[in-house]
Amino acid sequence: MAGEKNGGHLHLALLGTPVVKVDGRDLTKRIPRKKSLVLLAYLAMEHSRPHLRKDLAFLLWPDLPEDRADHSLRQSLYSLRKVLDLGSPDAPSPLLVERLSVRLNPDVFFTT
Repeated sequence: MAGEKNGGHLHLALLGTPVVKVDGRDLTKRIPRKKSLVLLAYLAMEHSRPHLRKDLAFLLWPDLPEDRADHSLRQSLYSLRKVLDLGSPDAPSPLLVERLSVRLNPDVFFTT
């Protein structure tokens, strides 16, 4: 069952009014940007593999120059990490953000 590994249970409801919950805590209003919510939803739906940062930036900000799209992606990733923080300094990060790729951490959030 989801949530039985090392971390939280991520619940996303995307039909109607979006809802983001971690371990039952509603975090929806803490996500400051719509694009951050879209990014989280995309990473959750495509959780089986890492995604290239340049592809995510182009997907979410196709009308911006590459450097500005990359900056917007960095801002969204930063805000999502703050919102999804599990509260313990020893807890693994919910997002695996590497130099070239991003994915949800399967040791923290996973689906069945």
